[in-house]
Amino acid sequence: MSGTAVLEAIVDEKRSTLRESLGMTARVLRPGSDAVVEGSARDISEGGLFLTTASSVGLTVGERCEVELFDAGGSLLGCLAGGSCFATVVRTQALASESSKHLLGAGLRFDHPLYL
Repeated sequence: MSGTAVLEAIVDEKRSTLRESLGMTARVLRPGSDAVVEGSARDISEGGLFLTTASSVGLTVGERCEVELFDAGGSLLGCLAGGSCFATVVRTQALASESSKHLLGAGLRFDHPLYL
């Protein structure tokens, strides 16, 4: 087992909830800003999600935001009270892409558990 695989296994064991690899779209609204960030949401759990978006949006660790999730058909998911929830960015990382676009990966932790 490579060092990376061991590290991933250790990180996975610390997660208290199962993550779903659902292909959803997320819209992130930043308080005090009119800018809307859209991206691909995956690894969604009760506690958070992983968002992939353009690196130019500039999400930073510690930033609070409002998150809306949409299914593959573009419908706002009704499982969220009021259609949205609040989250905090807990990590970011530059991602490699097949195109020349620079992508940002961001781990968001929900303020309150999301019941899937």
